[in-house]
Amino acid sequence: MTTASTPDPPLVSSDGEDAEAFLDLVAAERQAIGRDRFAGRDPAVRGPSGARAAVTLARILAADREGAPLNLGAGAQWPQVNPAEDRAEDALQRAIAALTQWGFAVARRELSVAAALARAAARQQRIELLRALVGLVRAVALTLPGDPLRGEEATARGVLARLDALPLAERDHYAAETARLVGHWRAAAADDDEWRAWALLRGRLALREGAVAEESALAWALRAWDRGIPREERSPDPTLDALLSSARVIFQPLVDGAAAPPELDDRGRPIAPPRATDVLAAIAAALAPRDGSQEPYAVTRRFALAAYHATTDPRADEGAA
Repeated sequence: MTTASTPDPPLVSSDGEDAEAFLDLVAAERQAIGRDRFAGRDPAVRGPSGARAAVTLARILAADREGAPLNLGAGAQWPQVNPAEDRAEDALQRAIAALTQWGFAVARRELSVAAALARAAARQQRIELLRALVGLVRAVALTLPGDPLRGEEATARGVLARLDALPLAERDHYAAETARLVGHWRAAAADDDEWRAWALLRGRLALREGAVAEESALAWALRAWDRGIPREERSPDPTLDALLSSARVIFQPLVDGAAAPPELDDRGRPIAPPRATDVLAAIAAALAPRDGSQEPYAVTRRFALAAYHATTDPRADEGAA
């Protein structure tokens, strides 16, 4: 026979102000330990004492490692706390940083960590939103402009519509980012400048795969160079011309159906094919002035997510209406 139990008091981590006050306390203690270590000391923290100290400490550590709340009792400043909330925030921030650099696998991994640890309503909703944005940014980066998306935009907008624990400014920011990213991607279907920027991004992402995607990176680099630029407007740089010619030779067998004769140097020795990194960088640098930029890959940032309040503490206004 079971008896009805009284409901637990609400988690402190579900209340924005109390949750952050507790995390501030944890942060202060960590900073104190860090200062001692920086000074060359080996700090030891005074723990609970008494006959049940070991059991108490074991329960605290178990709660922390399993993501369970700690019940501190009705007389405590906070009846319950989530000792892992700061680690959830750290993982969330790592996910956001990865996503702004198109690190989709890292972002998803860190969001899984954050979701397992977070108890604060605002943080849980932020994790849900970032998961939707990972799907959207990935789709924008990898789907050929003009092809249909597979619901990623609708998913992101649907999530945004039901977030009630995040600040309105944050929701508005990510709604605007969703519109901006999809707008650039859609424009790339017809606008040559947008398409070249998107193709350079595809080349950059291919380079991350290493040698397995070397030819893919080369192909996107050449497509970016060839897209919509009249021959007379292209750079007359002979070094760049030679690099492009060498890169095109790699794909000649796909056109002719047979291996092209190897390029030879002045001594009659075969010339090694160019590295995709060099070709992509040279093309990006040659195209940059067309967009009024001196940084070769600046144009690809139009397809990157801009994080909300990236330089401030995102916990400061959690739960605001």
